Amino acid sequence: MTHNKTLMTVSAGIAGLAGIALVNGHDNSKVQAATQTATVNYSQGTTTVWGSADFTQPKSYVSYQQTVDIYGSKQVGGTTWYLVGDNSWIPEIYLSFDNQTQNTPTDTTAVEQAPAEETPVADQNTATDATDNGGNVVTDTTNVSDTTTNETTENTNVTNTDLNKAAAVIALAKEQLGKPYVWGGKGPSSFDCSGLMHYVFANALGLEIGGWTVPQESAGTQISVSQAQPGDLIFWGSRGATYHVALYLGNNQYIDAPVPGRSVEIASISQYFMPSFAVRVL
Repeated sequence: MTHNKTLMTVSAGIAGLAGIALVNGHDNSKVQAATQTATVNYSQGTTTVWGSADFTQPKSYVSYQQTVDIYGSKQVGGTTWYLVGDNSWIPEIYLSFDNQTQNTPTDTTAVEQAPAEETPVADQNTATDATDNGGNVVTDTTNVSDTTTNETTENTNVTNTDLNKAAAVIALAKEQLGKPYVWGGKGPSSFDCSGLMHYVFANALGLEIGGWTVPQESAGTQISVSQAQPGDLIFWGSRGATYHVALYLGNNQYIDAPVPGRSVEIASISQYFMPSFAVRVL
């Protein structure tokens, strides 16, 4: 993965954060007079205000339909950013102006499929030999060590099933490669980061993990990134305030829907964009 930190540090989870302090007004000594106002158009949570126009410095948050003053704008990487305070920026996709229709993402719920039934494994009987009082060999066909054998078989089945489930989720995720990032997109034609995770688990396994990053944090057991296995979720940001999520593929690679202007892709974990923790769902 190249040093593309600026393009990889925000996704759907940011707009889903709740309970965060809102913008505290503007420092008029450092910015020019406001030229117009805009309305925050993201309805499914709060929207991040960035300390720079490059998705790298989360600064504060604004809520749906909150009005913000506009002090200027600039183009960065094909995205128009609006200055809403001293070193405070919001991308245009999350703002509506008086002459625009609000651009609220449509929440398309993925169709859930029932998980495939597992084929039971037949009990394995163990025959044992013994001698009677006359020294004759007697064959005992009872299920000696049956409990131990069944427990071992059950544990093997669980492991194999988990591997098969992970493979199914990964395979479906790879089928989405090249589909565009759209904020709030939950498929099948476009995705944001958490929408992609929701889609693949729901449609591959019939498993509901939540629609954005914070609920997805609780979809399984938290582990360190170094313990991640194929099929685990990996998160960026502190627990309860994560801003990006991806599906771990193994070999230091993951698949995700990164940022506006990009598509679902496979990337490598890098020290320049290091996940914070992982969650084992399966």
